[in-house]
Amino acid sequence: MTSFTQDRPKLDTARGWRPEAEVDRRTGAVVWRLTHEPDRHCGSSYFYLHSFSADERFLLFARAEPRSNDNDEWDWRWCCVDLRLGEMCALDLSDGVDEQGRPAVRAGRWPQFHPNGREVAFLGNNRVLAMDPDTLARRTVCRGPEDGSAVLCDTPRFRPDDPRFVINCRNPHGEMSIAVARDDGAPVQDVFRWTNPDEIYCHLLAVPGVEDMCCTSAILPDFQNRFRESDGRRARCWWFNLTRFEARPFLVMPIGCRATHEHWVLTDEGPRLFYHRKRCATWTPNTIESVDVNGNDRRVHFHSDDRPLGHSCVSPDGRWLVTDVEDADGSELIRVDLETGASRVLCWPDASWRTNEFGHVHPSFTPSGRWVVYTSDRDGHAAAYAVPLHPERCETPPGQDGPDDA
Repeated sequence: MTSFTQDRPKLDTARGWRPEAEVDRRTGAVVWRLTHEPDRHCGSSYFYLHSFSADERFLLFARAEPRSNDNDEWDWRWCCVDLRLGEMCALDLSDGVDEQGRPAVRAGRWPQFHPNGREVAFLGNNRVLAMDPDTLARRTVCRGPEDGSAVLCDTPRFRPDDPRFVINCRNPHGEMSIAVARDDGAPVQDVFRWTNPDEIYCHLLAVPGVEDMCCTSAILPDFQNRFRESDGRRARCWWFNLTRFEARPFLVMPIGCRATHEHWVLTDEGPRLFYHRKRCATWTPNTIESVDVNGNDRRVHFHSDDRPLGHSCVSPDGRWLVTDVEDADGSELIRVDLETGASRVLCWPDASWRTNEFGHVHPSFTPSGRWVVYTSDRDGHAAAYAVPLHPERCETPPGQDGPDDA
């Protein structure tokens, strides 16, 4: 790759920017600040989406600017930073214009890197597009249903082991459905429709490592705290086999507990669904657990009696788990060895945990598994940071290992 194309809008505050080293005040670990916008919020993508290109040179992040005369409302814009060359650029993730010449369809809040590791995938005007952040070349990944019966309404959920993926649709009556698509530019196949417009799919996830096309999804509103409801109503998520047209409640907690922040991991033993199990009334004590594709073989990977565990992620090799803590008075990032159960604190992001996304840590691994990327607004405005999984091994920030080919 070469430098960003010249016709891309550069961010004035970020020209010549390089990752900045900081020493964590409690652990002594070197933490790298990856974005630099002192009067803006910047944050990496949601924890189960891919914020990094495969070579870890490009980081996709959200940048928020306060709307005029109202600092409580923010306009989002997606940007990309070339960590090797020290350039940040705004990405035009829109598709067409309206009568006033404004972008007709803004990308969803969570675009992501495509499984090919080179392109950014995002939702456009009833189609999923992929764009090379370096050349700006675009292509259509898939389109909405050919008969116009529904529109695509969420970020696609890819599988690392299959060209097929899943995405949510919504029809004019407000009913949502799960569609199956391929990366071939063709219309999606509208497979499973949820016929209650008052309930919606949320946290749609493709299941990796299975022959049939399967996914899980939460159904909102959430009834996990309503103990007299049926398992189907109390389930955190449902299992959908889109090949066999089957659906069933999947993740149901014991009375008094609830599950959150689930994500699938393809391990050496097959796919496992990791999730957080919390007490309904008090949150703590809480655990991070996983089950197999049948909802069995439950394993407890980490337990805390008093620290409210927020979001977690598993390393690409399946060996390590990292979780944040949701505590506005001080929040740590914890590494867990999934083989031995041993844990240690990597650093203290100390995020505010405000209601908007920029106050949440949302840790995720880089493709190599050497770094954990997270968001923190401890300085008043959020920024993306990276901490080494093994602080004693890494001395340079992500994206610095390849040759400087500017």
